[in-house]
Amino acid sequence: MSELGAQVCDMKKAFDEYAGRDGNPSTLTKEELKQMLQDKMGPALKCAKSPDKVDTIFECMDKNKDGEVDFPEFMKVVGMMMSAANGWQMKCNK
Repeated sequence: MSELGAQVCDMKKAFDEYAGRDGNPSTLTKEELKQMLQDKMGPALKCAKSPDKVDTIFECMDKNKDGEVDFPEFMKVVGMMMSAANGWQMKCNK
């Protein structure tokens, strides 16, 4: 498996580890996402300019406003977090 493929598998494992703690095993709630990001990406969150950055990211990804994020949405969240950690401007197209 390629290095990128292995990293995607690692992301899926992290998603699966936290998904379903509050209900549906194929989605993350806002609290599950916050906990996972704090556990797995703590330093990146500490560098964020705003303490409600996770709330903003979650709201951008939860397009259908059902309070859950599926795996494709999760991968977008990870990309946004990586961009934020690199100082890029995050925008939400609602």
